[in-house]
Amino acid sequence: MRTFIIVVLIIIAAIYLGGAVNVGSRPLFAHIDSLIGAHVFMRIHYGLFFLIYRGEAAIESGLDKADEDIQDFSERPIGIDKKKKYRQLDEAAQE
Repeated sequence: MRTFIIVVLIIIAAIYLGGAVNVGSRPLFAHIDSLIGAHVFMRIHYGLFFLIYRGEAAIESGLDKADEDIQDFSERPIGIDKKKKYRQLDEAAQE
């Protein structure tokens, strides 16, 4: 399992470096793509990092959503406890 993780990390690093390291004015993968007449390597680079950034955003928004749910649960009355909420609103209006 450790070998698999190391291989995956090496592949991700190679994809990142191939798309991020500029040779001349363009990334290394862009040069390779122009030599073979395709856009395969740059699409792989953009696709992989799109998925990584999308995953990070989903995790961050999930944490934000969980925080909002906890706050709503602590503030919102449950079931029959609505009288207490109305009392709190009346007290706040009178102040």
